Amino acid sequence: MSGDEYHRTLGLQFGLFTIWTMILASNPVELFVEMPDVLFTPPLLLEMLPTDLLRDKFFVAMFRWLLLVSCIALAFNFVPFRGFALLSALGLLLFDAYMKSYGGFINHAQMGPLYCAMLYGIFFPSGTEVNRSKHSVSFLKFSFGLLLLAYSFIGLRRFVWGGYEIFTGDSILVHFIQKSLMYGPWPEVAFGGLLVGLPGLPLIAKFGYFFTTLFEVLSPFCLVSVRFAWIWLGVMLNFHVLTLFTMQIFFWENVILLVLMITPLSTWIGRVISHHKQYLASHPI
Repeated sequence: MSGDEYHRTLGLQFGLFTIWTMILASNPVELFVEMPDVLFTPPLLLEMLPTDLLRDKFFVAMFRWLLLVSCIALAFNFVPFRGFALLSALGLLLFDAYMKSYGGFINHAQMGPLYCAMLYGIFFPSGTEVNRSKHSVSFLKFSFGLLLLAYSFIGLRRFVWGGYEIFTGDSILVHFIQKSLMYGPWPEVAFGGLLVGLPGLPLIAKFGYFFTTLFEVLSPFCLVSVRFAWIWLGVMLNFHVLTLFTMQIFFWENVILLVLMITPLSTWIGRVISHHKQYLASHPI
């Protein structure tokens, strides 16, 4: 394995668990226990645990904080004991399931980081350097491939189930207006309803929607062509930014992961972390 692949793994690891740190810090799920019991519908994964424990505010809070500390440790490649990575990945799976217990919907923005975290736990269950160097290439390829497959599936589903009407009709414009008027996480940047009235914009929006969907279908080609991967990244970043300003939808988690997987940023971050670890090892406190 080359040094760059190792550093890319460290950089992606940093980005992945930094994302989870932000998710855990911004979602105090222990407050969910104050909601009526009837709203608590745990999925099969959580049904094996006692309901009283899952509805205990202190227990849920401690679980979230332990996960948060674990993600910070993994972000900086600190592994206190064997099996730490796999245990943390399973903890994130339980956390994601717990969030769905009260919402009842799949959080698409969280699926990418969740899949990557599970792959990390599978490829690096012990967290040791030997295991890490052996499976870094596989982790990078599988993580990137899984994200690309998700984008391709969404694009294919839109073509097959939506038909050409979703590109020639006014469905995308209706979404602009509806999402702009709805209460959401980004009301200060919801300009979709205003943009619909601009001359020529509806036609541009429909063409852009088709163009983006086509690139989503072609996502797997990123694995065989670096040049196409860079073009694809530009299209997807543009798409995610535009959905923020038109529909209050912003998958910032995917944006971070894609940038780390395609650009040299992950390698640079990995080198900084690696050099810092070497410095600490040679200069013990």
